[in-house]
Amino acid sequence: NYEKVISLIPVIESPTVRELPESPDLPNVLFVGIDSVSRLQFDRHFPITARNIISGQGFHTIYGYNKVADNTFPNLTPLLTGHYVEDLWDETMNTQFDYFPFIWKEYHRKGNKTLYMEDAPIMHTYNYEKKGFADPPTDYYLRPYYLAMDSKTKDYCYLGRVELEVYYEYLLDFIRAMNARKQKYFAFHFMARLTHDILNNVEVRRIRQTLSGRYEERLPFMHIYVPQRYRYRNLTVNEDRLTTPFDIHSTLKHILEGKPNTTLKYGLSLLEEIPYNRSCDSIPVLEHWCVCHISRRIHDLHSVRPMAEFVVTKLNDLLHD
Repeated sequence: NYEKVISLIPVIESPTVRELPESPDLPNVLFVGIDSVSRLQFDRHFPITARNIISGQGFHTIYGYNKVADNTFPNLTPLLTGHYVEDLWDETMNTQFDYFPFIWKEYHRKGNKTLYMEDAPIMHTYNYEKKGFADPPTDYYLRPYYLAMDSKTKDYCYLGRVELEVYYEYLLDFIRAMNARKQKYFAFHFMARLTHDILNNVEVRRIRQTLSGRYEERLPFMHIYVPQRYRYRNLTVNEDRLTTPFDIHSTLKHILEGKPNTTLKYGLSLLEEIPYNRSCDSIPVLEHWCVCHISRRIHDLHSVRPMAEFVVTKLNDLLHD
């Protein structure tokens, strides 16, 4: 018996979604994310993409893009919701994530069709050791498709094809379908299996032991392309400013609302100039993840001994309690 999972892109009618005034000039939004890849790793492992697509095509490389937490879940959530995970959820909550204020919900209310897709369903951001969603979070939600496909995926191949080709083919088909229907969209695609399993294991453990590796761990790649009407001088200036996932969220709000949203708890729009003296404390980013600190070799060990003894004593007291 031969079985094959086929993905379709049906026409989805949403007559009640436009709770906000429709914006015919609102651009399409497309995220193509790759897990566990720093900016320098991107240059090393995707040189053709970096050279032929990113360079010279109007993309902005955000060199100061600093992650705010350890892994995918607490870094994507600020980008997609504008909040730290801890503001919305903790591990004691036996709940699903439908109530999260995802930015795609706001674009949906403006009339954009929404897509959310991740490969490797066992590692999906809101499903790995979590409850996922009670209802599909977007108009087009690919998790059921990937679950069916995953059982026939082996060695990163699906029925004789590299699985990444299948994923990106669907994304391209989605874009073509939306364009043919003259339908605006918000699409979020995130690929994790290959880079998480291979690049992360083979390379990162060794590189993290170096000073360069410390920076790489905290500086994921971020390339941004915007339509001509948004190509303000500020975007170029902000390439070298300290930025975070909160700023991407703030930029999406700026585009959606036509002006900077000054009520956001975190984040500044990249269409506005980011202060040159911005600090991790002002964002805020925990000191552990901040790349603005300088490490210095300590030669006078006697000067640090009292501090070390204090820390050890404090830890022992906490463990004893």
